[in-house]
Amino acid sequence: MKSTPLTLKIPITNVYANGDYTMDVLIGSEQRKARVILDTGSSTFAVHPVNYCPESDHYLTPTPYAQDITYGLGGWTGPLVKTAITLSGECSQRGPAHTITAAQSHLAVASQEQPHAFAAADGILGLAYHGLNKAFNLQDYFEAHQVTPAVTFPWPFPVQPTHQAIADFKKFLWRYQEQDIQPLFTEWEQHGYCANRFAFVTRRSSVHHRAADLSTQALEQDPLNQGYFILGGGEEQPLYQGEFITIPVHDHVYYNVELAAISVANLAPRSAPPLAAKDEHLYRTNAILDTGASAIVLPASLYQALLEDFSTIDERLATCIKNYPVFNGQEQGIAIADMIDLPWPDIQFWFQEVAAPLTISAKEYWQLNAPEFGQASFKLFSQLAHWPNQTILGLPIFNPYFTIFDRAAPPRGQVKFAPLYD
Repeated sequence: MKSTPLTLKIPITNVYANGDYTMDVLIGSEQRKARVILDTGSSTFAVHPVNYCPESDHYLTPTPYAQDITYGLGGWTGPLVKTAITLSGECSQRGPAHTITAAQSHLAVASQEQPHAFAAADGILGLAYHGLNKAFNLQDYFEAHQVTPAVTFPWPFPVQPTHQAIADFKKFLWRYQEQDIQPLFTEWEQHGYCANRFAFVTRRSSVHHRAADLSTQALEQDPLNQGYFILGGGEEQPLYQGEFITIPVHDHVYYNVELAAISVANLAPRSAPPLAAKDEHLYRTNAILDTGASAIVLPASLYQALLEDFSTIDERLATCIKNYPVFNGQEQGIAIADMIDLPWPDIQFWFQEVAAPLTISAKEYWQLNAPEFGQASFKLFSQLAHWPNQTILGLPIFNPYFTIFDRAAPPRGQVKFAPLYD
């Protein structure tokens, strides 16, 4: 029997995952707390075993499945198990302190993890679709090697926690039967715990340092480093004003959308390039909306057009950006004084089939007091070496908006943006 769908408003913070947002979940019979990254750019629910301690979880059910997941930075491999997962938050139907528990949900244990794959978080909760949540059934391997019981937990494979070792182990796994696993959010929606939608309130895409040498606790208490994840809801929340800008989802690999153009101030829009034909079967569209990205990554040609438009407004703008440190996997900054007095314009993002653009100001694409107090972090990147000519729209950059991922809207869902109350 299905439960009555509920809406749960859960506090989130950007302090533990380099600007990406985490929420707390409780796992297993001991309800061990884990901070997990909320990521619409992936689908796997995984935690590393340090805080969770699966050996002491009396609710844990092993499976014959293993997972091996790599991201833009970092990766991990480990067993897939089932156990109880609990969320806590403010429930619009039940009161300010309410919990929802699913008795047997899929959870991957990141037994071998590249250093800092989850930054300072404990794991990740992917909110995309099943195609990104692949697991491999090792039943045949266990039978051939007379392993009893034929399950992946306890983890029987001594994989080194390096990028190459994890990549090589994935090649081994591909010899065996692959199966898409239902992501956690899909499980919860299909059991009736929540409606088929969720929403975000974020204030920053970088951790805000209001002073030097602050403790983690002080950073977490800064309102600019806080937000909300709203499970199963959105419109009923008194957090936004005005009309929604509704962007259709075109495919279900990620939250795939079609970016038409970007424009700088009142200059003519620059058309976004179509996705290269060779990448269409994997990446589907020319843009994705990604809560697990704390920057906006543009195709090289579109990024160059942006620089040209900045130069048209004021040559100092493009010069400042060209002098900005090259991205090396870690957030970097320049002195606020080096950029603050320049006439930085608004940028508009135009989408196919949508009349109004999403607009961000310099306050969004220049994050002040990040990554350290007194520095400014630039949040617009050119195309990454390993990525196709697809724009990655990091949702924490669109901080002026309340964002709803309405997965139930026909035909393939939509993402809706309305101005946040100040």
